[in-house]
Amino acid sequence: MSEATTWTLWRQDDKGSSAVIARNLEKSVAASRRTDLEARGHKQHYWIEPEVCEVPTTLNLVVIRAEDIERSKAFFELLGLRFSRHQHGNGSEHYACEFPTFVFEIYPRFEESSVGARIGFSVPSVETAVRAIREAGYAVIRQPKDSPWGRRAVVRDPDGHRVELTTPVGTERVTGD
Repeated sequence: MSEATTWTLWRQDDKGSSAVIARNLEKSVAASRRTDLEARGHKQHYWIEPEVCEVPTTLNLVVIRAEDIERSKAFFELLGLRFSRHQHGNGSEHYACEFPTFVFEIYPRFEESSVGARIGFSVPSVETAVRAIREAGYAVIRQPKDSPWGRRAVVRDPDGHRVELTTPVGTERVTGD
């Protein structure tokens, strides 16, 4: 773990309740205050921890490599994704599906493969998505089944990526019957 820039001083009383005493301290200041409090002889436990980041790190991009980007685009469109063609400078033409806080891109595979990566999408209906995948001739690795995360299945895209499909509990909407 990298050295935090600020630290929090904590206290736990003899009944097990924890509380923050001070935040945004330099490590040496937090450690010194902890030592001072411990020297008072109270039945309390004091410790310091690195500050927890107020803004969590967010995944905003996933790129897969495909032998045939047109075929991969068609596969992911079966899941409801919509793509636009992109090219950055002299880079490869590729497809991008832009969500409000996330971009999913399909690039041509020249040398490196991304097949070991597992991709997951929340879909309105796992049953409907699996039916579309199966009817298009793609492999269903794990049939739809209830799980703690909702209805879940795993399919394989044209290049061999495992794609997990999940519909949260209580939101399944079967369409296309």
